[in-house]
Amino acid sequence: MSRSYIKSPRWRLPEIIAGPLKTVQQAVDQLKASVGIPHLQFTLDGHFIGDLGAAIAAYYFNIQLNPTQKKGHDAVLTLGGAKADVEVKLRRNSKNIWFDSEPTHLLVFRLEPDDREVTLVYAGPGDVIRTKIRIGKVAFENGTRTFTGRQTVSLNQLAEHFDYGTFINSGSIPFRNPPVVAKA
Repeated sequence: MSRSYIKSPRWRLPEIIAGPLKTVQQAVDQLKASVGIPHLQFTLDGHFIGDLGAAIAAYYFNIQLNPTQKKGHDAVLTLGGAKADVEVKLRRNSKNIWFDSEPTHLLVFRLEPDDREVTLVYAGPGDVIRTKIRIGKVAFENGTRTFTGRQTVSLNQLAEHFDYGTFINSGSIPFRNPPVVAKA
């Protein structure tokens, strides 16, 4: 996959995540070889990738993950005493992200092909998908903005509205563990 949309440097994943992830990928490779049916890919996606994204976000950022899944947000961010919801998205193979509701804050990562690095594609207000990218029709349901159907945004679209340098210097979502930029 081309990295043309990414303006951000890659971050090295901490060994507490990268090591077990490598073991999982080796197990998947072994399973594919053992079964011997070429069209079965045993892709690491769905809840696995979602939970991995939440773990990566919680490692790097000072956010509190929700103990149970909640529609439209995975964590809570506290800034100046105010709490805000945070939606975390991680993509490994797909170039698209799907939304059923508009998040307050959004963290989007791309797991790089080597499974040892991750790129922060977007970090900021979630309304970017409505106000700048302009997707979807929005309805209000119990005071919450909800899309009238599942909406798709590409990583390219999000990356166009993210300035890594400005974000790193802003402190808008504080770090728990500052990232280590991978060597190019």
